Amino acid sequence: MRWTPLLLYAFFLLAACASPVDKNEAKNVNVDHELVDMHVDFAQNFTLESIENGYILHLIDPNTLKTERTYTLTYDHSVEGENTIHLPCSRIANLSQTSVGMMSILGATNSITGISNINYVYDPKIIARFNKKQVAEFGDETNFPIEKIVASESRIILYSGFGKDFPQASKLTELGITPIPNYDWRETHPLGKAEWIKVIGILCGKEAAANSYFEKVKSSDKQDQQYFANTHNITVWYSELRPLLLNFDMAL
Repeated sequence: MRWTPLLLYAFFLLAACASPVDKNEAKNVNVDHELVDMHVDFAQNFTLESIENGYILHLIDPNTLKTERTYTLTYDHSVEGENTIHLPCSRIANLSQTSVGMMSILGATNSITGISNINYVYDPKIIARFNKKQVAEFGDETNFPIEKIVASESRIILYSGFGKDFPQASKLTELGITPIPNYDWRETHPLGKAEWIKVIGILCGKEAAANSYFEKVKSSDKQDQQYFANTHNITVWYSELRPLLLNFDMAL
C-alpha cells in the first residue's frame, strides 16, 4: 500500500486519539548525540535553528505571524535558562491528539506521562500503560487539575493551543514544567501539518527518524496532498480510514 499525506496525517490522529525539576538531572550532559539538519520547508507556524548541542525552536503565532515564544532545546544539560529544555525529554504530558500519534509513529510512547482522553487513543502500547496507571488522563486542556500534572512528574506539556494561553502556565513554569503548543492544525498546507513531526522528533531525541518519516510524506502523490488540504471536516475521512490504518503496521 502507498502512504499518502492524507493517510499519514490521519494516522497521527488514530495513533493518539509535575513536579519541580530534579536538579540532579542537570548533571547529566549528553553532548555526544548526533545532531540532524532540521530545516523547515512547509510549516509556517514554527522555525528551527541549529546550535551547538541542540536547536532553537521559534513558535509563530498563527494570527499575527510573529514569533510567539522561543525555546532552547539542548543535549547539554549544563545549559540553564528560561524556556530551556534538556533533550531527550522522557516525561511528556501530551494533550494534543496528533502529537500523541506522532510519538507513536516515532516509537516514543514510553515518554508519554499523560493524555487528554483515553477514548481517543488507539495505540495498544499507550492503552496498556494507561491500564497499568503509567499514563494519566487529564481531560480537556482548557480545564484540568494542575495537581494531576504535578503528580505525573511531567516536564513538558504538549497541547493544541485552541485557547490563547495554557491554563496556569506561569505556575507550571515555576514548577519546571514547560507548556508547548502544537499549531499543526493551523497549518494550511498538508505537508506543513505533517512537518510538525520534526518538533516532536527533537523533543524525543528522534530527529533522524522524524526527518525520514517526513520525507516519506513529502514523496507521496500530490493529488492526495491537495485533497487533504481541501478537507475541512476531518470526521469524514477519519471514520473512513480508521479500520484500514489500525491494521497497518507502521515501522520505521
